[in-house]
Amino acid sequence: MDLPRNLLVQSQSHWIASLIGRLHTNTQENPNDILRGIRQKWNLRRRLDIVVLEENNFILRFEKEQDKQRILRNQPWQILGYLLVLKPFGPNLVPRNIDFNTSPFWITFVGLKLEHQLSVVIERIAAATGRVLKVFPPDNAPRDADGYKARVMIVLNQSLTQGIMVQTVNHGPTWIGFEYIGLPYHNCGNCFMLAHDTYK
Repeated sequence: MDLPRNLLVQSQSHWIASLIGRLHTNTQENPNDILRGIRQKWNLRRRLDIVVLEENNFILRFEKEQDKQRILRNQPWQILGYLLVLKPFGPNLVPRNIDFNTSPFWITFVGLKLEHQLSVVIERIAAATGRVLKVFPPDNAPRDADGYKARVMIVLNQSLTQGIMVQTVNHGPTWIGFEYIGLPYHNCGNCFMLAHDTYK
């Protein structure tokens, strides 16, 4: 069927600067349950349009750009106990070519010594978990009990790094542990992989 090109272009333009999401699981979940979970979790005041694709994939269009940026900024999101991986998307992209193998997480640190209390040192330590996006606070003075944290792009098909041995000035190597903020319910305490449970 021949459709007017201007009509197709008009329809396509509505999906520019959308997001594509995938539930990080090998289990095929009910799409309606996923959509319900997304709407409840995000609690958007403006319209959210969703197109359901195969393999737990969804294209998401936000009425307000601010809503989209907030959703990206507050990752990771957990839906039905699984990680929802989000990536930028537009009409010129092909869903099957999108790489869903990374997702941003905040991590905190256990066991830091005084000589580690420097943002550039924190960045090097955090790099053991993945690509470091930012360190907070960016200066060299943590101002609350949370101390330093780092935003890191995690590779999802690898075990989560639990910590690393780090040199000190006078006491030899010491163990610095990593704690991941917002881990989904479905993660393995034995192999530290996401998307499955310890006892499954």
